[in-house]
Amino acid sequence: MGKKMNASNRNMWKRGALTVFSVLVIALASGFFYAKAAEISPGVQAYGQLSVREGKLYSEKAGKNVQLCGISSHGLSWYPEFTTREALHSIRQWGANLFRAAMYTDQGGGYLYAPDAAKARLYAAVDNALAEDMYAIADWHTLRDKNPLDHVEEAKRFFREVSAHYANNPGVIYEICNEPNGDTSWEDVKRYAEQVIPEIRANAPNAVILCGTLDHSANLDGPLRNPIADSNLMYDLHFYSDVSSVKHFNAVYEEKLLRNKLPVFVSEWGIQYGKLDDKHIKSQEDSRLSFQEAREFAAFLKKNQISWAYWSLSNKAEAHSIVLPSCSKKSGWESRDLTPSGILVRSLLTEREK
Repeated sequence: MGKKMNASNRNMWKRGALTVFSVLVIALASGFFYAKAAEISPGVQAYGQLSVREGKLYSEKAGKNVQLCGISSHGLSWYPEFTTREALHSIRQWGANLFRAAMYTDQGGGYLYAPDAAKARLYAAVDNALAEDMYAIADWHTLRDKNPLDHVEEAKRFFREVSAHYANNPGVIYEICNEPNGDTSWEDVKRYAEQVIPEIRANAPNAVILCGTLDHSANLDGPLRNPIADSNLMYDLHFYSDVSSVKHFNAVYEEKLLRNKLPVFVSEWGIQYGKLDDKHIKSQEDSRLSFQEAREFAAFLKKNQISWAYWSLSNKAEAHSIVLPSCSKKSGWESRDLTPSGILVRSLLTEREK
């Protein structure tokens, strides 16, 4: 009996030791990957909960202002395959520490038509970004619906549920409306924000919140004239070379942003060049905004510590896409798989100070 007990004890000890060893290996491996990610560019582990100070994103943990840089998804209902853990790991390796999950509201598969499915796709994208030590933007992607007030009750319900799901998670940023447009006034946007923000603050009192501005988030006059009363809020600025009326961004934006210390977040930007098929998309000859000018815009954002997300991580046949339309790969992209936009953004991310 004693010998059997000793053998049994030995077997139990071996199993226990193996379990402890396995846990240690997993813990060490996880630490290694977090350390590797930190070497690529600091993320949530390094910066923790962010706040807005003097118009800038600030990390109390790091004791300094920070700039987040990354990429936005396209519509989650159209290109969910580009929001997988593998896809986001690929851009994390480039140096991205930000991913924006764009959940359309009033277009195919959007929240207004299939709320549970839309929310599930957003959760999956946000979870994958967080798992890669990236900050994640939960984006209520208004566009065709123009005035966010039209669906304020749906937005309140959405942000109540999402902020409860990610309550006090330091890696989640909430974008309460993407691009107000049409006849929408700034007073409309402000009234909308004043109803939606309390839903988030009830669950995530310290979270950073982004709010779109007029004219597809290209007009900052509203918040300069009549800001929203929330100390941890930033205003969206979207810049596209083919539609933006502001070309001399250094002079115009510095005057509006810096002098007034307006907290701004570029949650979308892109460049336009030539045709959209594979034959021409690789040519820069027809570029309206040269790649040098794009680098100047990125340098302006870096100089002023303005965070940005490039549009978009998809292979849609549009010039702003990162991946070529002919490419079927959903992760691990090489140079031959990328559009000129993709090559540009990869270089901007890899060249950042780590």
